[in-house]
Amino acid sequence: MPVANQSSSPVLEGRHFVGRVIRRLLVSYPVAPEILAPWLSKDIELSVRHGVAWVSASFANIADLRPSFLPESFGIECNYLVHRTRASVPFPDGQRREISLILEANVNRLLVAWWASRVCGARFRAREIQFHETLAGWLVRMRHNGDVLYEIKVPRSSLSKEPRPESLFDSLLEADAFLLGVGHAGEWKIESGALRAMPQANGKRKSQMASCETRRHVFLEHLTGNRMPIADHVLTYAKVPHYFGGEGVDLMLPPDDVVGAEADFEFDGPLMEPSLAARLAEVPAPSPGPTYPQTFDLR
Repeated sequence: MPVANQSSSPVLEGRHFVGRVIRRLLVSYPVAPEILAPWLSKDIELSVRHGVAWVSASFANIADLRPSFLPESFGIECNYLVHRTRASVPFPDGQRREISLILEANVNRLLVAWWASRVCGARFRAREIQFHETLAGWLVRMRHNGDVLYEIKVPRSSLSKEPRPESLFDSLLEADAFLLGVGHAGEWKIESGALRAMPQANGKRKSQMASCETRRHVFLEHLTGNRMPIADHVLTYAKVPHYFGGEGVDLMLPPDDVVGAEADFEFDGPLMEPSLAARLAEVPAPSPGPTYPQTFDLR
């Protein structure tokens, strides 16, 4: 088995939520910043690396998810899949800080969707999220009302301690630090301009890189106009504590001149509020996205 770098984050203080990541797959796709930026507040600055913004599908199978003051026996297991990017936003002290900007949050437990939406400020949709692990690799599939919204296949044979030559990242350490080394996460809400930046942290982990076949990615297909987006790489790790919540920071970022700000939506979540994915489905993109070369042949 390939050996990867080790990295860690500090454990959160105070009351928060804790779980144990059984398997995490962070699948990252390059996206032209000018394609994503019109859908966001002008106060949100996308973090660009190697000339592109990065939209990641963050999947995790989590066990023992619970408030930190409760023992493991009260925890539950769930699968979540969050579409996110890295961006900087202005905090109340006048300083800009990097966060994981949630574009759409999904989880396969209605109770967790209700609970996390109210505590964390991110609107989790209850979806069917399947996770299959075999000797050959991993498969993740998300459905809603019978339609496949996201599906990937990650072969174990592609695991490595370094990126493939075609990757835009120079090393595993660089990708891990940029894509996982952020201390806050939050979703910006177009209807109110509100964003709650919630602290997050991981225990010590050993990340590895892999490649994957993306079979369906409705969110990025709508965003970029591309038929099928191609992932630059996958970051994966297992059996790591995960912490989030605690005291969040509430921000107000105006929705002036944002695409879809005046549109009516068919709401698709338990809170009956529009996600970016809903806006993409209802409002045509301002221009077709550029097509990135399909660098991985995984047939």
